[in-house]
Amino acid sequence: MRERGVSGMVRVMRIAELRVREPYDLIARRSLNRLLTTWAGSEVGFTPLEGLGGVGPSTGQRWWVQEQLSAYVLPEASPAVWTFLADGFRHTQVRSRRFAQYVLGTALASPSGLWCAGRPAFSLRSPIAGAEDLVIVPGNRRMRLFDLASGRTRTLVKDGADPGILKAEIALRTSAPSGAPFPPIVGVGADWFDEPIAPGLPLPRVNDAGTYARAQAAALAQLDQWASPRAREVPGQDYVEDLALRAEAAAHRLQIQTVFPHVFNNLPVNAFGRVTLVPSHGDCQAGNVVVAPTGESTWIDWEFTGERSRLYDRLTWALGLRFPVGLQARVEVERHAPSPASGLPSRPRERANAIALALLEDLVLMLDARASIGLRGAPPGLSELLLAFESVVRP
Repeated sequence: MRERGVSGMVRVMRIAELRVREPYDLIARRSLNRLLTTWAGSEVGFTPLEGLGGVGPSTGQRWWVQEQLSAYVLPEASPAVWTFLADGFRHTQVRSRRFAQYVLGTALASPSGLWCAGRPAFSLRSPIAGAEDLVIVPGNRRMRLFDLASGRTRTLVKDGADPGILKAEIALRTSAPSGAPFPPIVGVGADWFDEPIAPGLPLPRVNDAGTYARAQAAALAQLDQWASPRAREVPGQDYVEDLALRAEAAAHRLQIQTVFPHVFNNLPVNAFGRVTLVPSHGDCQAGNVVVAPTGESTWIDWEFTGERSRLYDRLTWALGLRFPVGLQARVEVERHAPSPASGLPSRPRERANAIALALLEDLVLMLDARASIGLRGAPPGLSELLLAFESVVRP
């Protein structure tokens, strides 16, 4: 399984990365306050402390941040919380790292690890009951609160992000028939929703190669089975030109000038025939598959869902589109020797077209995602994506 070198990676948006790209502390203060207020049902008296750039008093219920694990917890958190955090870090497929990573993850996800490597982040004047079973994890455009006592998680749009990013996901998941590849939504608010916590481990934390391979194949087949009944065909050239215009519009919002010439100067004319569009997960990678002890897979984190070409999700996985370093080389390998994960057709020109479509769709997603949280400038990985696109459409 050569593609596992990419798909086996875990892509988690760390707090340190968020601080580089946005005024994280200010965004986190407002988002955490809203999240905890909606959870408690009333004002909680939120005061930022050292871990969020604050200097407030330390009275009240004190929450700490463990930045190495990207989590906010109480120092007196329950054993279930520490196990949850440790299991999200300490397992790896890389044999040479297994012992060290297991020891480090176990140490970090503990009261002593929090005291040594964490900092007080905020205090609540009105303590939240049952907070010892809560974990808060920040993300790209959302924050998630896990309640390990009830088995429920709440997802909230971060401050400054477009609330519309939740609407498409809620509409998709609340109208889906039984057997859909995601947990049911069990509660909805103006800028949040609740769902059950998917049981098991993220796929990259599954050490056994055979279990990994079976889970990967089953998860991708699960997406195919769910999406196929909703397929529709459109004229390919019209779809490609629409994607290029959307990329230009998003680049304009981001105030960058490098996208338009790369895309339009390299756009093949009348090369795409008909294109099959299907509902898409949008962030198809191993880290968004949770494997239960029974072997069943569940797809999580549907914030980038939308209608895209039939192979977009599979190519996101096979090409490792969330890991831009080395993308052009991976595109060339996949173009000439497709992996089982990609589902690419046998004809070389059709393979190239499918890859070009996926890269163009990913360009639109990348630019829209950055613009939706109010950022400016080129997103990380843009140059690698444009070079890969040029290489696959070049005659």
